[in-house]
Amino acid sequence: MGFMKRGVLAVCAVLVVAGCGGFADGDDKPSLGEGPLTASAVPGPPVAFQVRLAKGQRLDPQPADPAGCPGLRTYLASGRYTLVTFEAFAASCQLPRDNDRSGNGRHAWYRSAADAPAGGTKVATPIGEALIFGSGYYECTNSCRNYTDTVAVITLDKPVDSAYAALVVRSDKGSVSLEEMTALVRDRLGA
Repeated sequence: MGFMKRGVLAVCAVLVVAGCGGFADGDDKPSLGEGPLTASAVPGPPVAFQVRLAKGQRLDPQPADPAGCPGLRTYLASGRYTLVTFEAFAASCQLPRDNDRSGNGRHAWYRSAADAPAGGTKVATPIGEALIFGSGYYECTNSCRNYTDTVAVITLDKPVDSAYAALVVRSDKGSVSLEEMTALVRDRLGA
């Protein structure tokens, strides 16, 4: 194999590996943004809300699980990065046996604030009270990386469907700090 082909393959391998681990060393992590914000609606059911998006951000709704576990999953993305995930789980969802261990693509489920770990910070939001906390997350393939995701479990003041009493907002691979999550749920969500 020629020098040029080996070089191209090496560059491709680095890009693939960097993409698998979240934010590669040296990558600028995307931020939740500042400046002019545009309202975008998640009309529901089972949960309806608005989020104000910064330039270049988009909402990417995902198909709901037929059993409602989750009944809502929408990504807030910027470019190729997921910044946060909005989720809602029905009260009837049976929590996974290892719900306290998030990793390798699986995250804890929160049907309500009662499913969250003890502690955290309570914050008033336009759609209900949020409990915000850090949650460990890992990804392992050939090696492991550990992250602290920030999670907000918002007890909805006016749920569209009573089976979905909470909206979960979760950062992706440590992409959002506690302060950024607080500002997002306090200042950029609406009914």
